[in-house]
Amino acid sequence: MKIPRLTFSKQIKMTLVTGVAGIFTYLILKNELFNPVIERINIPIRSLAPPLAGFRIVQISDIHLWPIVNLHLVRKIIKIINALQPDLVVITGDFVTRFIGAIYQLAPELGKLRAHHGVFASLGNHDLWVNAEAITHALNAVGVRVLINQGVPIHANGELIWLAGIDDAIAGNPELNTALCGIPTDIPVVLMGHEPDPADEVSLDGRVDLMLTGHSHGGQIHFPVIGSPFKAHQAKRYDKGLYDVNGMWLYVNRGIGAITSIPLRLNCPPEISEFILVPQTS
Repeated sequence: MKIPRLTFSKQIKMTLVTGVAGIFTYLILKNELFNPVIERINIPIRSLAPPLAGFRIVQISDIHLWPIVNLHLVRKIIKIINALQPDLVVITGDFVTRFIGAIYQLAPELGKLRAHHGVFASLGNHDLWVNAEAITHALNAVGVRVLINQGVPIHANGELIWLAGIDDAIAGNPELNTALCGIPTDIPVVLMGHEPDPADEVSLDGRVDLMLTGHSHGGQIHFPVIGSPFKAHQAKRYDKGLYDVNGMWLYVNRGIGAITSIPLRLNCPPEISEFILVPQTS
């Protein structure tokens, strides 16, 4: 019996199918979506009072509860953060993706976060698109204070740190001067914002020492040498990690969640950032 030979075109098709299946299997096996990591970063701060040396700020961002991220991951992250016993916790927006019901499950969990000087948040573009008022109310009700173009003094060890939050740059109306109004001179200023690219403009103000952002998800998929092929709007210049922007520190947190069109993470795990403030020596 003669065995029919595959035509060249069929061989190509089978090779492509096999290759795609192999890539898909690799991505599934290497998916880091549910494996958060802690990134510890020392931040040199000008005019940092000696009693504030070692002050620790923990940041998370872009939880995007539902449909990809579930409460099991959220609870895991909260347990990790509380074990760090931070001085301050900040969450820089995009609590939900597109379902307002998510915040009513997420907020009570976030209310379990513990920090010596409080838990604060800014909002992201998805929060504004869904319902900023409802999300703000739900978070404030559980002790997560939302700062929208506002600032508050943080009293620690007899000294002050100023924490501020600006509105979302894509869907909101950020007002930096309003957020920084009333700041005493020569104290550290930490600013929460959702998108990182506005850091260029923020840095020119000269008052902000550290700007904490998210939004980019770090690209979610990160390849050696070439980086991530996915660059979010308002996160094209700065997509993950620490930058010196005109003398102001900018940090872009990789976030917790994932967008529905890319339901995985590769070489870009969910991030819990721990910042240790240290005196600037030069």
